[in-house]
Amino acid sequence: MSNPIIIEPTFGLANRLMALASAIRMSKECDRELHICWKSDYCFTPTFDTLFQPISFKFVTDAKDDVVDMSETITDYVLRDIPEYTFLLKRCHFFCYGRPYDDWSDCIRQYINPVQSLLEKINSVTRQFSSKTIGVHIRKGDKLTGLDWRGEGIVDRNEVDRIDDRYIDIMKQILEKDPSVKFFVATEDLTIDRLRVIFKDKIVFFFKKYNRIFPDHSKQDEVDRCTQAIQDAVVDLWCLSKCSYILRGLGTFGMFAAAINNTKSANIFSPDLISFTGVYKDVRWNSLADTKEIVSRI
Repeated sequence: MSNPIIIEPTFGLANRLMALASAIRMSKECDRELHICWKSDYCFTPTFDTLFQPISFKFVTDAKDDVVDMSETITDYVLRDIPEYTFLLKRCHFFCYGRPYDDWSDCIRQYINPVQSLLEKINSVTRQFSSKTIGVHIRKGDKLTGLDWRGEGIVDRNEVDRIDDRYIDIMKQILEKDPSVKFFVATEDLTIDRLRVIFKDKIVFFFKKYNRIFPDHSKQDEVDRCTQAIQDAVVDLWCLSKCSYILRGLGTFGMFAAAINNTKSANIFSPDLISFTGVYKDVRWNSLADTKEIVSRI
């Protein structure tokens, strides 16, 4: 009998869920048992059961000593053809081998579902949707003013206001094309207040208590990883997935939202601001730098 695969998802919510969905899919294809090592750390505190319904895989508190660490390199034939080893996958995200993400949607919906209390919040928000609601994910704070893995700034702070203007320009053009559209805005940033003034009843959002970024972007990232804040993020994530189209910002959050229900999406930034562009080959994940091109696809 094959030894198990152990997945230890790391970093933030969408990163963890992408890794988990990938590991589930790979374990099924390789016919190997999957164990989940779901750890809390400095950037993610909640346990799995505070966010999601029970899942039919064994949870372990730590990897065994005799595992083969495949955190850097992973191939499905290794998992399939060497059953005598227990492999540890310690990943922050991976949708494997250039597959389009509709390959993953069924897996996500079957195994990863929010707890009932969060589903009720999701439903209360989506009841406000129109027949055509565009999801808008705006990530700022740590992603725009923080440091990347090289210790370098990801986007200069002087660019933040210009990024707001880009969202607003795209949203205005969408409304010119179709005045019946509403926007669900997923963000922890004060940009939501500006959008509500400009677009009024066209904006749907889920109010969050935690991590309201200061207008000068000086607020640090101390509270946005607590259980309540991550639960709020789950609500935003699943609300985005129920939109008819998603305008994605930086990071994997919008990517995973699009994958839940195989929703078409576009990245509002030019490719040089996105580190994941070259990984995902499906046209629905292409970074579209031209505003008119984005609007024409909706």
